[in-house]
Amino acid sequence: MKNIGIVMSPFMPFPCVKGGAVETLMQFILDENEKQKCFNFVFFVKENSEAKRMTEKYCNSEFVFIKNHTFVSKCKFQLSRVFFRFLKLRPYLLDDFHRNVYRFLIKRSVDLVIVEGGSAVYEYRKISKLLGKQKMVLHLHATFNAPKEADNIFGNYIAISEYVKNIWLYNSRNHCFVLKNAIDDKFFETVIDDKQKDSLRTRFCISDEDFLIVYCGRLIPVKGVKELCLAVRQKGNVKLLIIGSTNFGMNITSDYEKEIQNIAIETKNIFFTGYIQNQELPAYYQIANLVAVPSLWEEGCGMVCIEAMASGIPVLATESGGMPEYLLQEGTFFCKRNKDTIVNELSEKINFAVKNKALLREMGNRNKIAAQFYSKRNYYHNFCKIVQEIMNDL
Repeated sequence: MKNIGIVMSPFMPFPCVKGGAVETLMQFILDENEKQKCFNFVFFVKENSEAKRMTEKYCNSEFVFIKNHTFVSKCKFQLSRVFFRFLKLRPYLLDDFHRNVYRFLIKRSVDLVIVEGGSAVYEYRKISKLLGKQKMVLHLHATFNAPKEADNIFGNYIAISEYVKNIWLYNSRNHCFVLKNAIDDKFFETVIDDKQKDSLRTRFCISDEDFLIVYCGRLIPVKGVKELCLAVRQKGNVKLLIIGSTNFGMNITSDYEKEIQNIAIETKNIFFTGYIQNQELPAYYQIANLVAVPSLWEEGCGMVCIEAMASGIPVLATESGGMPEYLLQEGTFFCKRNKDTIVNELSEKINFAVKNKALLREMGNRNKIAAQFYSKRNYYHNFCKIVQEIMNDL
């Protein structure tokens, strides 16, 4: 069985005990590999006692826990950032995490190394020289411009969408595969009982006659939340439920968030849940008539889109980044990503949706079927297929 090294973020624990989009995706890989046994994975991860306890149940993966969150390590890291900002250099002695990955790989051979993240490139120069760049793969989980030296360090790339791939290939000539993201399909397909749905709707003063739009995500300008609020403010029977906060679970209220709250006070048909735990999301999606993703920037993927599809809900979204690649045309109301016209276009699409509830049910059903492609099992299968293809060329 081939040994595949996977370098996780030095900032988030793994196995996935504190969330994180990349960590959740790799948890799918970890769990499915325990059933399918295609590879032996060696995960390089930040040391964490809770995560370490979780590893005991895995037989086909091993974990190298690296201490990099001591006071000294943090100081070194901040100093390395200063060096890079002013001198474009990353002194290796200041990078405890990647130095320890390198030390392990000197003693223990692996057949391939996959780096999860995308923004870190220069940190892997020494490891690339040790293994050879053809054994180095960079997994791009967001939209990045390829740094000048990337092709000298990595032999292959994996992107989460064709859009992310094409942006990267502006400055890169190496091969880039596309591996579309996944969700816990069984989790979002779970049917919530009517009593729980009624309780949620009552909590936010949403009647059976109201048309409910749900937004789930961070409250920052590029997500188009303000524009969505302006689009619903004149619609009495349309309610907007906003799930999320400025910075994930942190208790911070930004000026932008206050601006949105002022619109809500004025209109009285916009409600906020604040940050909620992931396990609560299916109930919120299933009380919605429509899930809105009005991004004003180029989204690499947009996980909310897949979650809404799996929940059997139509989506209102901008034609942004990689989202059109994931969304089903027959299950989505698309808007142009134009800041000057977006409010009017969102408003028009909402008006149409309100008058065509039978169409919405049909769109939701189609979304639910299409979302089966984004299952954990498919994600693992496609991941292994790409890894095998890369290894066949070594």
